[in-house]
Amino acid sequence: MVNSPLGSSPTIDWGEAPDVSVFFGREAEIATLSQWVVDDGYRLVAVLGMGGMGNTALTAKLVETLVDLPQPPFERIILNPDSIHPK
Repeated sequence: MVNSPLGSSPTIDWGEAPDVSVFFGREAEIATLSQWVVDDGYRLVAVLGMGGMGNTALTAKLVETLVDLPQPPFERIILNPDSIHPK
């Protein structure tokens, strides 16, 4: 989860988010999601899809990209794929 007042640097607890330091492809998806959050001001974006397709990695890479902006466009990010997939 990421918590911060708008305009300040967020504190990040990546929890069990995947390591996306090496990430290939999906530039179009990252660009679209970034546009929705940064330019269009969407306050809620859900990334859904079949398990194993890289939804969590895509979301983690998006957050990693956006957190470096001068004014991160979010106050809170909840990344918890297990909450929608009961065991």
